[in-house]
Amino acid sequence: MSIKTTLTGSILLVIGLLISFNYVYRHLTVPWIQFLFQADFISILEQSQNDQKQLAVLDPENEAAYRKQYGVIQDLKSHLQVLEHNQKNLQNTLNRVYLIVLAVIFSLAITAYLLHQNYVKQNLYTLRLLIEQLLDNQIPSGPQVKGVFKKMELMIRDATAILMQKNRKIKTLDHLTQWQESARRHAHEIKTPLTASRLELERLEHVLLPHLSEEAMAVWEKGKVNIINDLDRLKEFTTGFSSFGKINKPKLKKMDLAETICDFVEIYQHAWPNLKLSVSCPETPVWIQADKDLLRQSWMNLVQNSAQAQESKHNGMATFTLKVEEGLAVLNYKDNGPGVSAEIAPRIFEPYVTSKDIGKGMGLGMAISKKIFLDHQGDLEFDKSQNGASFQMTLPVSPSGEKTC
Repeated sequence: MSIKTTLTGSILLVIGLLISFNYVYRHLTVPWIQFLFQADFISILEQSQNDQKQLAVLDPENEAAYRKQYGVIQDLKSHLQVLEHNQKNLQNTLNRVYLIVLAVIFSLAITAYLLHQNYVKQNLYTLRLLIEQLLDNQIPSGPQVKGVFKKMELMIRDATAILMQKNRKIKTLDHLTQWQESARRHAHEIKTPLTASRLELERLEHVLLPHLSEEAMAVWEKGKVNIINDLDRLKEFTTGFSSFGKINKPKLKKMDLAETICDFVEIYQHAWPNLKLSVSCPETPVWIQADKDLLRQSWMNLVQNSAQAQESKHNGMATFTLKVEEGLAVLNYKDNGPGVSAEIAPRIFEPYVTSKDIGKGMGLGMAISKKIFLDHQGDLEFDKSQNGASFQMTLPVSPSGEKTC
């Protein structure tokens, strides 16, 4: 209940009690008191006194009794005079109380108005701060408002959460797009000298081999192997740059996500000997607009990381769990591996960030998967509160209907 409602109710209650009291006083108390002070009643008492005087003169033997009756009547007149005086004082007192109560009610009304204005002013100031934080892409904080303004505050906070989420996705997508452009340039710059180096090595071998001694031949073969290994490794990295820089835009088709993830698990459940895949899906179809090949690529990256993290163990487990929440298809992935280190977790979706040994990975898999889901108007997030590696994938749900080809 707001302060305005409370004060208004209190004032109305006081006014009601005051009106009731005034009604009772004027219609029950005043009439019988005024009856005692009527002029006819006083004149009757005075006439009775005169009668007692005349009776005393006419009947001297009972003069004492008449004088006593005269005194009784005189006492009654005196009491009535005192009562009349007290009634006038009571009336004046009640009138003053009446005026004081009216003044108090008026003061309460002014106080209620001022408090309400201050209440509105404070809430509007709080809402203004929330809106300023919203415009500055900050999470709203500070005191909460109540009453009617509570709905406005909740709307602002909900709008802020949605805006922050969209801005975060846009920022991440822009960041990955810049990395893609950088990867394309690096791949282009490396491919040409890489190919030239391989050709030059073959030319040198063709020219020098006939003129080398056995000892020089052994040195040449050893150096050639080292050079080829380094060139092959550089080629592998260039291929990774190129694949990251050329992530295709999704070709959206209507599909049942539940069926798709179940098919993926069935096909690849034996691809990693040290990892057992399982899936939990709702019985009803979950329709989405997506590129099946790109989704599979992202799932492959997740499962591949889990299998590599298990190393030589054979009791690894990874589970996909699909559900629908608030118009979104939510696909959770969780394994029982060692998880992601605290140093890597904050930057897990950045390109070239990896905990693998040198030569075993470039750290592009998670960045590629993140980009795929962002391109689908969804998201891929890491849940650091869980043991092992835990990820949540979200995609917008399409209206139910038949699948299209």
